[in-house]
Amino acid sequence: MKAVSKVSALLGQGRALAADQSGNTLILFAFSAPIALGAAALGTEGGELYWKKVAIQGAADQAAVSAVNSFNSSSTAYTIEGKAVAASMGFVDGENGVTVTVNNPPTTGSLAGKTGSVEVIISLTQAPFLSRLFHPGDFIIDGRAVATYGGPACVLALDPAASSALEAGGNTVVDMPKCNIVSDSSATTSLDVYGSASVTVNAAIASGGISATSGLVDNTNISDATPTPNPYGALTVPATSAWGSKQSVGNGSTVTLSPGWYNNGLDINASQHVTLNPGVYYIDGAGGGLTINAGAVVTGAGVTLVLTSSSAKKNSVPTVSINGSATVNITAPTTNSALGADSAGVVIFQDPKVGSKQSLNINGNSNTYFGGAIVAPAAAIGFEGTGVSGTGQNCTQIIGDTITFLGNSNISSDCVGMGTAAISGGVQTVLSE
Repeated sequence: MKAVSKVSALLGQGRALAADQSGNTLILFAFSAPIALGAAALGTEGGELYWKKVAIQGAADQAAVSAVNSFNSSSTAYTIEGKAVAASMGFVDGENGVTVTVNNPPTTGSLAGKTGSVEVIISLTQAPFLSRLFHPGDFIIDGRAVATYGGPACVLALDPAASSALEAGGNTVVDMPKCNIVSDSSATTSLDVYGSASVTVNAAIASGGISATSGLVDNTNISDATPTPNPYGALTVPATSAWGSKQSVGNGSTVTLSPGWYNNGLDINASQHVTLNPGVYYIDGAGGGLTINAGAVVTGAGVTLVLTSSSAKKNSVPTVSINGSATVNITAPTTNSALGADSAGVVIFQDPKVGSKQSLNINGNSNTYFGGAIVAPAAAIGFEGTGVSGTGQNCTQIIGDTITFLGNSNISSDCVGMGTAAISGGVQTVLSE
């Protein structure tokens, strides 16, 4: 009987051992713990990666908009600006696994090849932490944005009805890829590019229609636009009693001139080197015009040349003649003058009271630079010349009743700090992609 009892006891212990699952739980926990920890790690790191992705995309968006708005500063300013904005948001190119690439034009997407757009790509390489068991390679987090330039306008033709109020024809070459050109005319052919003319702009905008050959190269063209107001529309020429003392150029080879009333015109000979002191120069069409002969050198900062007349007769506006080999570097004042509010930034002003549909021809070569706004609201402006002197200041605006481009023209509107008023142009910088 004792033997049977011992066997029964042994069998009972075996059943109890078989029924005991505590060891299985420990074994299962030992196998599943790394999986659970890895899942938790992936969840934690996944959340962190998501928010880094959001931060990178936000930085790319802001960098692209800032970069494209820096177009006018210099040929490389957009790259510097894009990387600087990304760095200010914590993504410094070449540090901590970050790469910032700024492309103009974009290399991919729907705007690839469009020179009016800038693409910013920010990429971050980050090694995994607890999730390395399941993701042994590095994480690559990136963001991409493309912004399209909106303005400013450099050229504005004000006539509300003239056909071809803004035009370029023949063999003219107009190169202003960072500027908009605007015509307020409602005519069917408001803005006209014809013949063999080559016109490269950021945007062509007209209140009427645009007629153009393939020579018009732009990123945007807009017809039937709302007319753009003249930002200098309130300017007026004061009475002759406010023009100051009568001045003359004289015959010296080196001359410094003062502002005032040039009752016999402003005529600079070929051999003269002339410095214009700051102020307003009233050039009286009743006695002469503005002439700068070949070989002359004329410089001046803070200068406004006013083309007006002391005569009550209409059509007595001064003529303007600048010979091609003259060196001209005249920049506008950065504060308002006697012409009134918003006159800061005006380098040439043609008095609309001395005649309508008068001509104003601005010519010259790479040594000819009028820094600021050329404003002739009642004149037909013919512009021939580069408008850039190589000084690093590339600010020229042209506002007239009608505008015709002659010869080769190169204009930029980097007018920061120059005092000029903005020509709205009807286009805004946008985040495109």
